[in-house]
Amino acid sequence: MKTQLFNKAGSDIVIFFEGYGQDPNPFSELVPLMSENTSLLCCYDYAVDEALPDLSSFENVRVIAWSMGVALAPFYIKKLRARVTKSIAVNGTLEGIDENLGIDPVLWDDTLAKLDAHSAMGFYLAMCGSSFKKYIKKRPNRSIESLKAELAWIRDYLKSVTVTDYSFDEAFVSKRDLIFNPCRQKLSWEKHGVKLFETDEAHYCPELFERLLREPFDGS
Repeated sequence: MKTQLFNKAGSDIVIFFEGYGQDPNPFSELVPLMSENTSLLCCYDYAVDEALPDLSSFENVRVIAWSMGVALAPFYIKKLRARVTKSIAVNGTLEGIDENLGIDPVLWDDTLAKLDAHSAMGFYLAMCGSSFKKYIKKRPNRSIESLKAELAWIRDYLKSVTVTDYSFDEAFVSKRDLIFNPCRQKLSWEKHGVKLFETDEAHYCPELFERLLREPFDGS
């Protein structure tokens, strides 16, 4: 997993576990909108073998996980749980790849087999909906080879582990999500007993991301 730290003054940090196929480019414009006391750590490209950086200088940690980052985040933050003040899932499930509670494994394998520049653009279009034109101006700087490697790594990793018992505090489900089936998301969060909120956005939901990233920490 690659990371990029947008560091500000203060003892608070948001760790943002991004979805498949991302990098910090589409989200960097949100950093100036965040509190001056809050840093942002973007996590992406999970196929790269890197751990979280040293975050011992931060007292308060908030986790926001989006898309496939929802299934992967718990395995990276085990040592930080005591300092996590809140954890939020957006348009994903703890199962990640699952025929009933996530993205269908057959669809995942088919996407990997057929991935090229054209289908990658189709994925971003389905992901963004009406936000596509804005997103594509700051699209991730990812090669097709890296996208394929990440697809294969996520599939193989989730096959090798047991679904985590990590409990997110809140989960947001977008009604117009074309990537993670909203009904499967709701079934998963009901199974895990997580408080659920619905939005009218697509899988990529910039307005929700901005609101969550700007949300002050308790006492801020």
